[in-house]
Amino acid sequence: MARRNSSTRGAKRGHRPASDGKTETSISGTAEDESDGVVRLSWKENGYVIRGRRSIEFDGSYAATVSDMTMNGTWYRAGLRVADFTMTASAGTVSGPLTG
Repeated sequence: MARRNSSTRGAKRGHRPASDGKTETSISGTAEDESDGVVRLSWKENGYVIRGRRSIEFDGSYAATVSDMTMNGTWYRAGLRVADFTMTASAGTVSGPLTG
């Protein structure tokens, strides 16, 4: 993930397509620039934009840090840690719109 010179601080809204290629959810959360060059994210899925084959449980939340091309995070459900994840950006990665 390329780091931009402008601040990413504040509340954000957007949408996230799921891995099945059909389900898409609306998301809301925050992004905070840290002095060490890391961006700290927190977000939750709010509801379906497009309901595909995959069911989503909307009682979860996510927290992650982004540094260079890597996002490391944790998924929580009902306040309990469910799983950790790592995502690595690649050339040609396309992202959806975020509004703030």
